Amino acid sequence: MLKQETINNGGKKMKQRKYTIFSLLFLTTAIFISCDSVLEDEYTISNEQKQIEVRFAKSSLDGSSFTSASGVLIFWKNTLDDFFQSKIDDLAQYSNSKYNTGKSYPNDYSTVFATGYSPADMQNSSDFQVISLPNKSSGITDVCVAEKVISGSQTSLFHETMEFEHTLTKVYFTVQRDKTMEGSRDVRNITINIPKSYLPIEWNYDTKDNKYKINYKKTATDNLQFTHSDIIHSTGTEELGTAYLMLPTDNEGKLNNLHLTAEILLIDETQIERKIDSPLDIQLYEQDNVSPISNAKPGEAYEVCFQFQQNSFTLIARQLDNWEKGGLIYVPVKPGK
Repeated sequence: MLKQETINNGGKKMKQRKYTIFSLLFLTTAIFISCDSVLEDEYTISNEQKQIEVRFAKSSLDGSSFTSASGVLIFWKNTLDDFFQSKIDDLAQYSNSKYNTGKSYPNDYSTVFATGYSPADMQNSSDFQVISLPNKSSGITDVCVAEKVISGSQTSLFHETMEFEHTLTKVYFTVQRDKTMEGSRDVRNITINIPKSYLPIEWNYDTKDNKYKINYKKTATDNLQFTHSDIIHSTGTEELGTAYLMLPTDNEGKLNNLHLTAEILLIDETQIERKIDSPLDIQLYEQDNVSPISNAKPGEAYEVCFQFQQNSFTLIARQLDNWEKGGLIYVPVKPGK
């Protein structure tokens, strides 16, 4: 009997041990499952926190924010076309905050590089080595590109600001009727002709400097013209057109081979009294109107105002606000009869 009881007691102990081991296994499994769930949640949160975000601005505006403009950001690892691109309809929305692309950094911790251009509707080659404008848009489009490439990865996020810079020189053409013409003469059909040599259509990615640059050999097929056909009745300044021009690198501060035509007629008359038909070579000056500009550069801007008088007109080129440099010049020109 004692032996049987011992066996029975031993059986109880064995069962207790089995229950204990099973409980430990259950708890251990539960802990592993719980830990795996926590790790999975943390991994998901980590991925969400490490989505690619970029801050950008227009450096040529000297600290001021974007005007409304679209753009394309290009992200790549080895070649410009091997990761993804992101189109932005209005860059101004992100002038004071980061733009979230919605894409995560590569899981292999590889470095991601980024560049960009504006506007977004420029044509691009399949490998993004070339961006271009149609002929009809050349000369009237402010093309900006990323000043330099920025980089980031899952372990070292993007921290630099992507800065865009102007690739062209802005020339704002205006017309004005001098007060001496009031009550005697009108001006109409004012046209400025800009040669196609100033009108680029292609930008190529320079792998040495890591940025898009103008291809000076690719220009529009036709000249650019701005026309103000209506009679100028007041003495206020009216817009003729805004051009974005590719000046030669050795331009010596000059705009060459422009051409101006206009008609001057007696007030309330239809017959033309004088016709202006004048070729123009313009030397740009600093704001002191004494020192000639040695070399006009992209990002600089000028307002060229044709001020019509009784028997002549005056050409004025002055600096515009929010652009970096400019000049001022007065050139009297007598119209031909």
